[in-house]
Amino acid sequence: MESNIIFVHDFLERSSANGPGVRSVVWVQGCPRRCVGCCNPDSLLDDLRSPTTVGMLSQRVVALNVQGITFSGGEPFSQATSLAKLSRHLRAVCGDSFTVVCFTGYTLEQIKCANREDWNALLNEIDLLIDGEYIHSQRCNEPLRGSHNQRLHFLTGRIRQEDITGPRVEYTLAQNGNVTTTGFPT
Repeated sequence: MESNIIFVHDFLERSSANGPGVRSVVWVQGCPRRCVGCCNPDSLLDDLRSPTTVGMLSQRVVALNVQGITFSGGEPFSQATSLAKLSRHLRAVCGDSFTVVCFTGYTLEQIKCANREDWNALLNEIDLLIDGEYIHSQRCNEPLRGSHNQRLHFLTGRIRQEDITGPRVEYTLAQNGNVTTTGFPT
């Protein structure tokens, strides 16, 4: 896959429910995992019809003057090279305090054990990794997690446990009248 292209399922300009502070959220398209009960089943399909470039997405995020970006999906590690490149560019433009949060169905151990160059590149850019597949029978009410098996990994010190204070759910009203629900409803 071309490392300058990101296939985007959805984009939210500003969110406080998908990581600390005010951040943009990118839901990528495509996921090989197919977790039962996935909260975003439309993003699973490998229907890669919404490509954008790293540069275009970076410009959009920079113009919003947010504190960070969150990657969700689909599966972000399926587009690891492009997301790593986007993360590096955003931090170079926005400064070292710009943070990257990533949700993945893989565990940290699976990512490290795979020892893939593209996965390692993305992992090196992530400040907070939320790992583990969603398991419906283990639903929980914990911050930034849908099920008890999912874990928060604070990888860099830019984000700490005490920074996780935002709302669990938020609703966004678009200009066309569509309402987007995001976060972790119980």
